[in-house]
Amino acid sequence: MANVADADVVWPLNEVRWMSRHFAVKALMKNYSVLIDYFAKQVEEDNDPIAKYCLKELQNPQIHVALAVLNEVLTELADLCSIFQRSCITTIETVQFAKAKICKLKPQ
Repeated sequence: MANVADADVVWPLNEVRWMSRHFAVKALMKNYSVLIDYFAKQVEEDNDPIAKYCLKELQNPQIHVALAVLNEVLTELADLCSIFQRSCITTIETVQFAKAKICKLKPQ
């Protein structure tokens, strides 16, 4: 059985930027209707193909639901990252926080 640490798919912790991904998706969700209005206006005024594609994707209910779920998951991961950055956190506390987040994410 291969060791997980030896696998190529495991990235170093410093390469996973959950916080920045969380902020990007959070901003997208916060401005979702504004973006739809903007791209609709661009399609109407200029028939811009990129705006047309963006509008089509943003109006897709599956995309909207997927982004909402991704936002919830990234919120939890960003929160966990903030907890892990505390200088006073112990290894045992780290494991407990991680387990608690996993339990919270599983039903979602």
